[in-house]
Amino acid sequence: MSDIIRIERLTKRFGPVIGVDDVTLAVAEGEFVTLLGPSGCGKSTLLRMIGGFEEPTSGRILLAGKDVTALPPNRRDVNMVFQDYALFPHMSVGKNVAYGLRAGGMSKAEATAQAREALDLVGLADRYDAGAHQLSGGQRQRVALARAIVRRPKVLLLDEPLSALDANLREAMQVELKHLHTKVGLTFVMVTHDQTEALTMSDRVVVMREGRVVEDGAPAALYEAPATAYVAGFIGTTNVFAGRSENGVVSCHGQPLRVMAEGEGLFGFRPEKAQLRPETTTGDNLLRGDVAEVLYQGRNARITVRIGDGEVIVDQPLNGSAAIPAPGARVAVHVAADRIMRLRDDREAAE
Repeated sequence: MSDIIRIERLTKRFGPVIGVDDVTLAVAEGEFVTLLGPSGCGKSTLLRMIGGFEEPTSGRILLAGKDVTALPPNRRDVNMVFQDYALFPHMSVGKNVAYGLRAGGMSKAEATAQAREALDLVGLADRYDAGAHQLSGGQRQRVALARAIVRRPKVLLLDEPLSALDANLREAMQVELKHLHTKVGLTFVMVTHDQTEALTMSDRVVVMREGRVVEDGAPAALYEAPATAYVAGFIGTTNVFAGRSENGVVSCHGQPLRVMAEGEGLFGFRPEKAQLRPETTTGDNLLRGDVAEVLYQGRNARITVRIGDGEVIVDQPLNGSAAIPAPGARVAVHVAADRIMRLRDDREAAE
């Protein structure tokens, strides 16, 4: 696939503050890319520069090979869905969706037909004549999506599109938004701070921190094999510890673990990659300690084990096959050598 967006060394300064710091990024045509990171990391600023709502301090933005860096939003073939949906409350659903088409000179009949088609794509064909003020939060979000896709832009930009929804509706809309992307075939670039949203919907996730891209990859790759300690901790939970591996053995909170890498640095493993064993268990790669806390989480129990001078977290499935130990119990934690990741400092990785 060819690149529909190319961002070249893009920087945005707000006085002495650097919002986006020398970012280079490409997005392929038809891809669903999510910019993920905490508040203030620069992801929304980057999205707004792609849409033309913020002017870069330096760098270039190319859309379908054309330099659009200096063009206003209405001269870029992109549309943006904002957090608050920005619907006209005095208009019907259909008129909200058709508004941009009519403003661009399209006939009423053609605009109506295209608006109905867009509403059908988001499952609201029967709400064409309803007032925008009569809609639920989820329906308003769908109308905003229909209005954004009705003109079939080259790129659809989504700024925290699900943030105003409650938890159950947000989860359902994650699936619907992914299905919509598949149906319309447009390029989606979304901003979120929610790791679950990013992993569920995206073809590719771009993790940002302090204005820079830390890592960029497929959701499964970023979760299963993150390169940096920051991404390992930001996407999910990871037990991270510093040490020096000599002859394939590293110290984790004062106890030896066999690993697959050599050298000094950061190592880590996911809570679900470790297993609790009886304290009397013998063998390699066992960390022995006392249960400090047990948290019930539905499908599993999250168990914190105090080991030497630190702690590790283990996610124990609640499938009836193993008893959950009580706080204070003495246990062993087993983690296989091939489950332990070698991690870099994110600042080192960004250089």
